[in-house]
This record gives sequence, C-alpha cells and structure tokens, in this order.
Amino acid sequence: MSINTSEAQPAFRPATTKIATTLSATTTVTTSSKHSQAKAGRSSHCAGAVTVAGHRPLQVLLAGADANNGLAGGAVAVHNTTTVFPSKAGKAYFGGACKGGRAYSNKDYAAISLVNNTFSYTVDLSATNCGCVVSLKLVGMRQNTAPGRCNADFYCDADASCGSACSEVNVMQANRFMWKTSMRTPSDSDERKTILPGDRFHPRSSCIDTNRPFRVSAIVSLDASSILVQLTQTGHSRCLLEAATSHAGMAKALRLGMTPVLSYTRNIKVLDRQTCGGYYLPQLCPASVMLGHLSLAMGYAPDL
Repeated sequence: MSINTSEAQPAFRPATTKIATTLSATTTVTTSSKHSQAKAGRSSHCAGAVTVAGHRPLQVLLAGADANNGLAGGAVAVHNTTTVFPSKAGKAYFGGACKGGRAYSNKDYAAISLVNNTFSYTVDLSATNCGCVVSLKLVGMRQNTAPGRCNADFYCDADASCGSACSEVNVMQANRFMWKTSMRTPSDSDERKTILPGDRFHPRSSCIDTNRPFRVSAIVSLDASSILVQLTQTGHSRCLLEAATSHAGMAKALRLGMTPVLSYTRNIKVLDRQTCGGYYLPQLCPASVMLGHLSLAMGYAPDL
C-alpha cells in the first residue's frame, strides 16, 4: 500500500555510481561486545561505533543538549556494534569520528547522500505508546558552521531549535500507533508529510504489526526531490507499506549529504490525537528503544 502526498514522483531506479558520503579522515571503532554508552554528566560525548553493512562503521555521538528544555539528554548505548539504544530524552548524531572530550566539531559528522542510494535499518517500537516518539531524521550538520546554543554541538533543523537553521528530512517519527515521514526547509511555513494509516501500521496489524520489530528502507530520487520510505516485516511478505514525500527545495541539501540524527523523546499531543484516539500517556513509554542492523546500498535496494 502506498500513501503519497506529492503530485508526481520521480523514478527510483538502480544506480551505477558510487555511494556519495563524506566522513572525517579519522575513524574510531569500538569493538567491545559490552554496552558502550554516554550520558548526562559525561566527560566525553562518544557512545561507540555501529556497523553499517556496505559502508564503514559510523560513530554515535551524544547530543549536547535538548533543544526544547536546554538540558543534556538521556543515555545512548551501543551494543555489539550492531544496535543503538537511546533512552528517554536520548538524542545522538552519526559521524565518521569521535575524538573524545567535550568539544564538538561539525567535521566529525557524517554527510550521507541517499540520492539513488538505499539506507535501511531495523526498529523495535513494540513497547512505545502515545506520548513518546522515536525519530530518525537527516539534517545538514556537516555543512553547518555555527555551533549553536545546544552546548555548541552544531545541531541544526528547519525550526532553528538550537539557533541554526537547515533543511531536514524526517525518515521516521513514530511509535507503535503512528508513523510520519516529512521534509521541510527553513523557509517553509509547514512540512511536506505523509502519515501512514493506522489499520496498516498498528499492533497486531496484518501488514506491519508494531508489536514486533520491522525493517525500514529509505531512498531519495535521482533528482533529489523525493524520498521513498518502505516498511517490511518478516512473516508479512505480501504486504509492503510505503510513504513518499516530495519537496524540490530539498535537492541541494540532499545532494550535499546529511547527518542521521536518532532521538527518543516526548511527543506532541496534536499528532498523537490524530493517530491514537486522543490518549497521551508518556508515563507508559519504555526506558529505551532499539534501532540497529544498519545498511547502505547503491541504487534501489530495499529489504523486501
């Protein structure tokens, strides 16, 4: 089932070009099988490295502060270099290097281009409830030279929530009752978005049963104006759920490459009411959530 908010979608087809990514020349890899984590009060913002199939490992860097309340966020743990567990209020950036200490550099952040490339991961939302949201977004942090007011971690988004504005792509804003994919530039008054229908994305659904982990694949069109996000799940091979969103103004940012940002936060009430029947119960959300088994492949290569 495909839910599409755009008027016309450019083709998504296999590529013959090399995956376009920009990483710092220095890469630190954590190989311990135990949890590696960073949290508030830390002496370093390095949480560890996570393996990305088809690509070099990416470092997980804890955010400097929460843009909404100005406080340092919760812990973020990396387990066996394959999975990332953000706790409540946890927020982390993916980079090519983490030099330790408390100082951030925008040059440490990855700049991954998904133009005609497919980024995939597994996420487990089974314990999440209305009142919390797991987000994986792409923002132009590598190109942002303004440290900002969130402990100078160079975070930027379309709202300039930390003082620096840049375009953003929300691949996923979700809990087990709702899913949203959106794109927005700083000059937009509102986002371009797609919200998946609850009967196809819901606990015990015959398509994507959100009581179990599922696979997410995202690819940007050849003209860098659209993103296609596909959800699949083991055991439901006959059901493919898609969210497609277009925005011609995103082309430059998408071609330059963007930094993946993972967060687990309290959700806004309005979106929850649209998808959860008005219930708002952040106290029932779990202490942490899981995202892992990342991959990056050339061309249109979703996990079907």
